[in-house]
Amino acid sequence: MYRTRKLLITGISGFIGSCFAHLPQEHWQIIGTYQQNPVQHPNLISKRVDLSQLENLDPLLNASKPDALIHLAAASNPNFCEKNPELSERVNIQTAVELAALCDKYSIPFLFASTDLVFAGDNAPYDEQAEPRAVNLYGRQKAIAEEKILSLNSRACIARCPVMFGLPKWGNSFMKSWMTNLKEGRPVFAFTDEFRTKVSGSDAAQGMLLLLEQQVKGIWHLGGKESISRFDFAVKMAETFGLPGALVQASKQADVKMAAARPANVSLNSEKAFQLGYQPKRISEALRSWL
Repeated sequence: MYRTRKLLITGISGFIGSCFAHLPQEHWQIIGTYQQNPVQHPNLISKRVDLSQLENLDPLLNASKPDALIHLAAASNPNFCEKNPELSERVNIQTAVELAALCDKYSIPFLFASTDLVFAGDNAPYDEQAEPRAVNLYGRQKAIAEEKILSLNSRACIARCPVMFGLPKWGNSFMKSWMTNLKEGRPVFAFTDEFRTKVSGSDAAQGMLLLLEQQVKGIWHLGGKESISRFDFAVKMAETFGLPGALVQASKQADVKMAAARPANVSLNSEKAFQLGYQPKRISEALRSWL
C-alpha cells in the first residue's frame, strides 16, 4: 500500500502545471509554486514564491519537505529571453541549478523540464546522445542548465519536451488562441517549415511522473510519436473541433520578424522513454481527448 507523497512543482500556474493539477492523483499530494498568477484546485496546495530570488529556495524546501521536485518554472518564450538576457538567465539557469544543488543536498529526487530547442534543427530526429547546439538564447540557457544540473546532482533527471498542446484551465496555450481566432472568423497563420514532435500536455505530465516513479536519472526525451509542422497541426485541430479550416493560412518562418531564431526541425527520438512505458497518444487521438 502506497503512502501519499509530497510532490513540489514549481511554476504550477503555467500550461503544463495545469495539466499536472488535473491528472487523477492517487500517490502524490501536489504543492505548487506560482509568482504572479494564483491558482486554486482541489488537487493541490499553491504557494506564492519568487524563485528568481535564490535566498527563497532553501526555505521553500524546508517548509514543504517534498518527497520529489519537478522544476517547470521558466522564462520559456524565446523572444522574451532574447530581449531580456539577464533576467531570463537568472530564471532559466541560476534558479534551476540552485534547486538541483539543494535537492542533492537534501536527497530529494529532482526532475528538470527542458526543451527540444537545445538543438539546431538541422539533423532531426534527435536522441538523448545528440549534442545540443541551440540557435536561440532560450535553447542555449536550457542546455547550460542541463549540463550544470547533471554536474552538481548525479541523480537528477532531465526531461526534454517538445511543444505541448491542449486546452488547460490556466496558463498560455497556443492551441486555445488559435481556436479562438478560428471561432471568431480570423485567420491563423501557421508555419509549413517548422517541425516538432508535439505532444499533449497531459501526456507529457504523465511522462514526467513516470520518470520520477521509475527513479531514472540523466537525460530523457518526452516527444510525441509524430513529427508534424505547425500548419498540418492547425489543419488537424480545425478538423477535430469543427472549425473553418479554410482560415488556416500557410506561412514560412521568414515571413515573421522575430527576436529569436527558430530551428527548422527539432523532432525528438523518444524511443528510450517509450520502452520505459511512456505512451503518448497520437496527435489525432490526443486532440479528440481535449474535446
